Amino acid sequence: MFEKVLPELIGKNTGDSASDTRSESSFAPLPGPKPTKICFVDGGNGAVFDSSQARVEFVRVYATIYDGKKRIDTKKEEGLVLIKNDGKGKISVKGFPPLKLELLIPEDHSELRFGKEYVSLGSVANLVRFTLECDFLGKHGKECDLLVRDGSLVGNNEYEDKGLGVFSDSLVAGLSKTNTLPTTGLGPENLWISHVKKDNDVNISLVKLHAKSEYVFRLDAKEKAEEIAAALSQLASDPVFLGYPYPLIEADKMARVSNRELDTLKTRFAAEAGNDWKHLKQLAHGKSAHSVLDSI
Repeated sequence: MFEKVLPELIGKNTGDSASDTRSESSFAPLPGPKPTKICFVDGGNGAVFDSSQARVEFVRVYATIYDGKKRIDTKKEEGLVLIKNDGKGKISVKGFPPLKLELLIPEDHSELRFGKEYVSLGSVANLVRFTLECDFLGKHGKECDLLVRDGSLVGNNEYEDKGLGVFSDSLVAGLSKTNTLPTTGLGPENLWISHVKKDNDVNISLVKLHAKSEYVFRLDAKEKAEEIAAALSQLASDPVFLGYPYPLIEADKMARVSNRELDTLKTRFAAEAGNDWKHLKQLAHGKSAHSVLDSI
């Protein structure tokens, strides 16, 4: 079945390779790490209630601060955000304490809509988490030498650009677990950084943070990318995910909203809605019947 696909994939028919063909000179070894105080952040979210006109999102943001290899502090905020179509061409966003956020987004926003469809409430929910992550990292990383978020520093729309703007006075980096850059079988067997391109004021590189790791990650940084990679490498020796900084593993785990937790929140929401739940349930069912097919 795959006998014709595999040769094309690995380049045996054409002489090409599926991996990057960079020269050895493009891979720079990492300098020795310096003592660095770093704040890492990640977020998680899930819908407690979802209809075509309104969505109640539970959002959690977690930050962990390391001084060298030692964790010295953690911070967490979680709460509800109401995302609602006002029926007049706008989508309003309101965070409830301790989450502070208010947005008003055109439902036909060209950077957020998908094809000819209006902006979905689900995509706004992801934008909410992105914005809260940036705010949280900026707030709790003020005394740190370096701020690190899970993901890119290149905004996909004006709202992400504004969220990333809180880092204008800080040394900040974004480390992406997944990316579209070719990385398979890439580079020498040591710690290295390789510059790929520049997107506006963000330098995008590939990094290998542990000599025995099979993984290569995308690193976004406006400056001092080599020093940042070196600082991250001293935290990337955990065997659970060799080559990936452990504080980001921690942040992902502590921020994640599990299906079990979300089910509990939905039950509480239905109970507190009381007599209004019957009406709300009808609104939610009116959006989609996919869950019925999934259960068959």
